[in-house]
Amino acid sequence: MTEENVTTTETEVPRPAPEEIRWLEPGQLLWQVENGRLRLRENAETEWRNVSIYRLFPLSDPECWLSVVDKENKEVGIIRELRGWPHEPLALIREELARRYLVPHILRIISCRDQFDFSIWEVETDRGPIKFHVRRHQENIQRPIPHRVTLTDIEGNRYDITDINELDEESRRMLEERI
Repeated sequence: MTEENVTTTETEVPRPAPEEIRWLEPGQLLWQVENGRLRLRENAETEWRNVSIYRLFPLSDPECWLSVVDKENKEVGIIRELRGWPHEPLALIREELARRYLVPHILRIISCRDQFDFSIWEVETDRGPIKFHVRRHQENIQRPIPHRVTLTDIEGNRYDITDINELDEESRRMLEERI
């Protein structure tokens, strides 16, 4: 087949119009907590609805780019950043995020020993001492961004080391042996 016998046609594939992002600004919505659930309403005439908040960039920008989602999992809008928000809604939003992203921060590694196909970690965290087991180090000890390490134990719980340079020398040595 020669080049002159080949016919091509371009057809435009119709695409749905992208939904507009709805930016949520300070003072735009009314916020409250009822029965342990974060709720919001758009104005005095609308009903309160339960919402959840998700970090779109949980490690690199934990207080920016927050998605607010209703109980049907439909996005209400996005908060660009929490800086500049009034104290009361800011406190409610931070409390919701702390509950959703409960991840102990490792301050010091007390001991780490290998046993069979897993390691036993004893650490000091911002929530007190914890002992946990990690299996398959390559999968469960991750470096999502430079100087940060996230460990996932055999039960699926996560532990975070925000900056490995802030660990004492012995803790860094034990960690480096396993990553």
